[in-house]
Order: sequence, then structure tokens, then C-alpha cells
Amino acid sequence: MMEIPRIEFDGEDAHIDLDDQGQCMQFIRDKVIPGCVDDCQALEGEIIMFRKITKNDSIQQTLEKLEAGKTRFVCVYAYGPHIHKLLSVVEIFKKIPSRKSESKVTLKQWNKLSSFVSVQQGQNELLEKRTRVPILITVIAKPSDQEPLELPLKAFTKQ
Repeated sequence: MMEIPRIEFDGEDAHIDLDDQGQCMQFIRDKVIPGCVDDCQALEGEIIMFRKITKNDSIQQTLEKLEAGKTRFVCVYAYGPHIHKLLSVVEIFKKIPSRKSESKVTLKQWNKLSSFVSVQQGQNELLEKRTRVPILITVIAKPSDQEPLELPLKAFTKQ
């Protein structure tokens, strides 16, 4: 019988199952993302839109939802097997503004890579097998006529 691995985040038991996509995405939204921002009040209101990306999402529908959002920032996030789709969506989304306008539009992008740690019982009770499962959070500033607004992001890398 295969034992379900214990999942840790920041050294603490996350009490989630990596196979439960909804549970993991909700954990990222509720626990991981707020820990990446200095001022959690910046996450409230109409400033930023959050969108989880899964490997089963339609790229076209996801792009339409991101474009339709009236917020100044878009935060997309995924983990493990879903990150490939997130990267595709982000790269296509970044090209949309330049196709719609005559002038060259540059979007600002910040990435943060974190991880879950999957801990499984090894060959005996003294050994543990630890596997990192990546979490990617990407924030994109949409073009705006309004004055620039800075989000208080911690440990993000500007692209």
C-alpha cells in the first residue's frame, strides 16, 4: 500500500494532497501569495486579479478572462505539472497589447519561484525521501493611463 506523502511549505505541514488540484491552488492563494507581499491590504480591492492556471485550462479562454479584467495587475499562479501551461499563457498574454496598438507596449513582469516539499517514507523509518514541487507566481502590470503603482512584492524577480 502506497502511503500518501506529507506536504510541507516553509518547513511546516501544509495538510494538503498534491493530487487534489483545487486544494493546492487554494493553499497557494490563501497562504503562499499573501506571504509574498509586504502589505496584504494591497491585495484587496480592484488593484489585482488572481487567476490559477491548470494544465487542463484552455489558453484562449484564460487569455480572454485576463484581458477582460479591469484591474491594473494580474497575478497568475500554478504548481508542479501546471507550470508549463502558465508559462505559455504568460508569454502569449504579454504579446497581446503590442498587437492591438501601433506603438511598442512593454508590460512589467515579476516572478517568484517557491516550492512544496513532498516527504515520503523511505526504505525504513529512519529514511525520508524529500521531493521539491515548484510553485510559480507571476505578476504582470497591465498597460495603464493612470500613474504608475508599485506593489509591495517580496523576493520577486523583475523580468
